Amino acid sequence: MSAPELSLIRNTRLAGLTRPVRVIAVTGGKGGVGKTSVAVNLATALARRGRRVVLLDGDLGLANADVLLGLSPAYTLAHVLSGERTLEEVLVTTPQGFHLLPATSGSAELAQLSAEEHLGLVRAFASLPLAVDTLLVDTAAGLGHAVLQFSQAAQHVLVVLCDEPT
Repeated sequence: MSAPELSLIRNTRLAGLTRPVRVIAVTGGKGGVGKTSVAVNLATALARRGRRVVLLDGDLGLANADVLLGLSPAYTLAHVLSGERTLEEVLVTTPQGFHLLPATSGSAELAQLSAEEHLGLVRAFASLPLAVDTLLVDTAAGLGHAVLQFSQAAQHVLVVLCDEPT
């Protein structure tokens, strides 16, 4: 086999391989420390560097990433969990160049998903047809079940701290 043929085979094989999605959970023990600001700014910085980024607003009961971005999405993860919409239909392209999967605010029901429902949500990302390099999860405050589950599903956990005494 000639060198150009070997090169073509290698490139074809490499092109067929998909890189694993890097999952980063942005979390912190207290509300108001800036988790969402860090998550949105990190998503923006990665998108500007050419990364294909999805930001999941993982604060399922008190979501605010859409507010911080000045967006008013028509659909949220509540529509996905109810079966009304797919993840792809809920995905919002932001002016900053990344995609947002918005959650809802003021929903106690969504904030109290079972372990199976959380696992189903995490697994649903495997079927997302969008090419993604990095999935950022902006978690809720505290150490609740949802925060721990999202953090355990991530390869990296970024903990946001504040020097406030409380």
